[in-house]
Amino acid sequence: MVAIGVATGREKAYPPALVLSIVTLAVSLPQPEHYSPASTGLTLASLTFIAGSLLQVGVILLVTSFLILKRRQSLREIPVG
Repeated sequence: MVAIGVATGREKAYPPALVLSIVTLAVSLPQPEHYSPASTGLTLASLTFIAGSLLQVGVILLVTSFLILKRRQSLREIPVG
């Protein structure tokens, strides 16, 4: 549902996407079975894990940046008065 919301540009889907990305990294990074293929060299499994982790970090950075910029923009639009 979050992916559909993000794909259709619904801004309310961005905070749940950020939470899901953080949870995904928090759950997958501590698992020792994710590091065993990397110890034997670069294989398709280790490359997939590395690429997925980098994509999750990218999502976290981009969504966080977007939310911060939107907040700053909305604060500027509030009339003082």
